[in-house]
Amino acid sequence: MLALLKADVDNLGTVFSLGLGTRRSLSRAAALSRLMDAFFTGWLPDFLRESYPHVYTVYAGGDDMMVLGPWFDVLDFSADLRERFGAFAGHNPGLTLSAGVALFDPKTPISLAAREAEARLEAAKTADGKDRVCAIGATDRPMTWKEWSTALDEAEELNGLIENGVVSTALLYRLLALDDRRTRARTDPACADWRAKLGYTLFRSLPRGGPMDGNQTVRERLMRLMGVDDRLADGGAPPYARVALTIALYRNR
Repeated sequence: MLALLKADVDNLGTVFSLGLGTRRSLSRAAALSRLMDAFFTGWLPDFLRESYPHVYTVYAGGDDMMVLGPWFDVLDFSADLRERFGAFAGHNPGLTLSAGVALFDPKTPISLAAREAEARLEAAKTADGKDRVCAIGATDRPMTWKEWSTALDEAEELNGLIENGVVSTALLYRLLALDDRRTRARTDPACADWRAKLGYTLFRSLPRGGPMDGNQTVRERLMRLMGVDDRLADGGAPPYARVALTIALYRNR
């Protein structure tokens, strides 16, 4: 798969009109504009060439950008981009970045992917506080960049477990299905057994062992990801759970 990422700076009009306070002047506004443009037209292309050579710039300049590349490279780049932009802005809470990411088959017209990325960017920018990313598995609620970074880290851990034969992709698909069942349980009493099914699924896939029970550690990790404790009490799945599971599955299709 490929991925297309569209991002731009939040509230830049407000920053220009109010951010400089009593020191506002034409020259300072022009300097700020040039600095923003320098990040996207100067630093960004060099950074991509050095660190993400397979990710290509569709356009970049002013206060926004669009890049295209292999899906996993683009996801990795997205978290890196937010971190670098925060450093560039001196971690000023008034200068933030929002992004939308669309994943698509190489045969899909770029125009369709661009529209999807734009829709997700709009969802991220209209979310409370902005400074969000809306991507795969997160269309219902854009995530904060910290949640997104955690999702990528969790996906990496899950991918390692799959590669080492500790868990199967079938188990992860089952966890996604049980999370769907949890949602349906709010209106359908027949789905209220999702916790019992979750416990059964985890202990059947990762049975208890001896004193060096490595499965227990993995079970506990998956239970935390699903938002339940050791008694299967539901604390609510963290917002990055479905994203992490989906990315790990995509990496092993």
